Amino acid sequence: MREVISKIIYSVLTGQDYRDYVLEIIHKRFIDKAEELISDIFEYKQKSNNWIEKLLDDTFKKQGKDSKFKLLWFGGLNEKTVKNITGGTSKKEVCLDLGKRNIKALQSLFEEFEKISKFQDGYQIQITIRKNNIKVELDHVESLIFINIISTMKLTIQGGAWSEVGKKAEKALLYVIFNLIKIPR
Repeated sequence: MREVISKIIYSVLTGQDYRDYVLEIIHKRFIDKAEELISDIFEYKQKSNNWIEKLLDDTFKKQGKDSKFKLLWFGGLNEKTVKNITGGTSKKEVCLDLGKRNIKALQSLFEEFEKISKFQDGYQIQITIRKNNIKVELDHVESLIFINIISTMKLTIQGGAWSEVGKKAEKALLYVIFNLIKIPR
């Protein structure tokens, strides 16, 4: 991160665009987390057709900050939304409950949409996840939920990275500017 902050500061001071460096961070984090989530989904889908609820329950039982983010993502939610819904809390119990409700709402919406439209005759997405010679296939509804999970994760990472880089770069940038104009430490 330190190297990226240096590149950003140099870009700002020389009038160049620094956004590519932030996007590089976002893309790297996205790929790393997407692989983790895909691995979890692969494992759970392989064991059960009711993988989504089991994945939420098991993620709830795990410890650590990352488990809370995963719980939110598997439920198709982000922390700010949960806090807005609940009036300020985002305890794991609340995240689990809202995540399950959100997934059920999505499943119902997709199933209802299929019944009342020509959706069945139109385009459909079906995601296949492969590892070595083993593959699992997500049905159409599961595939849409998968896309929602990955999208939620990407938005969380994106917002967090812009904020983190901004906070780290602003202090360092001011320090460099003050040094350039000879303001004592």
